[in-house]
Amino acid sequence: MLIINIYYLGELLSFSFTICFVLSPKIRTILFLLFEVHSKKVLPMFFEFSPRVIEMIYEIAIVGRGGQGGVSMAKMMAYAAFLEGKHGSAIPKYGAERRGAPVISSLRISDKPLKLHSQIREPQHIIALEVGVIPKLIPPRKLGKGSIIAVNAVDIPEIVKQYEPEYVAYVDASNVARSVGLVRSGTPIASVPMMAAFAKASGILKKESLIKAVPKLVSDPKMQEINVKAIEKAFEETVVKKLE
Repeated sequence: MLIINIYYLGELLSFSFTICFVLSPKIRTILFLLFEVHSKKVLPMFFEFSPRVIEMIYEIAIVGRGGQGGVSMAKMMAYAAFLEGKHGSAIPKYGAERRGAPVISSLRISDKPLKLHSQIREPQHIIALEVGVIPKLIPPRKLGKGSIIAVNAVDIPEIVKQYEPEYVAYVDASNVARSVGLVRSGTPIASVPMMAAFAKASGILKKESLIKAVPKLVSDPKMQEINVKAIEKAFEETVVKKLE
């Protein structure tokens, strides 16, 4: 079976090179469209070990400090994805974390069932509940085209530019949380407003889905109302800019 698959893979690659270098642009476009449809049946034979090859998976790292709600945030966003008919997986990194220590959670969202359930090493997008912890948890590198960094800030922090995202979304999430009473032990819960900020910047999740997901993790009706206010206020106040 492996020999047959490799043979067909060689044929497909040869066909692709022919399209690229020989045929006219119009014919090339038509054949690429036909090949894309056909590949949905053919490519899984070769790439079952790598689901990212045949489906779009959004890989998001949520960074902050213990007590800011990053872990709950990942779970709520995964549930919001489920409400939209998508698939979500929230993977917190547990260890020696304590309140105030840097914490990272991994979130994957896809329109197809997820086959990966592990920590994300090279995220496409970053949500930072506190900007200063980003380099402590994610080494600086170019995130690339289509990438987004959403930050709890009043402007675009210089440290974010090291990652060269295409877009930066920022909102004073701590102030939003404080203004609506979303505070625990004196600490504003920035995670809820930051969900809205990322949703506005990316379009991966709808604001309405986040609101519907609140009761899944928040049982107190009063706190549910406060969470909803935080989402709506943050969504409205979030600024999204494309980095030049």
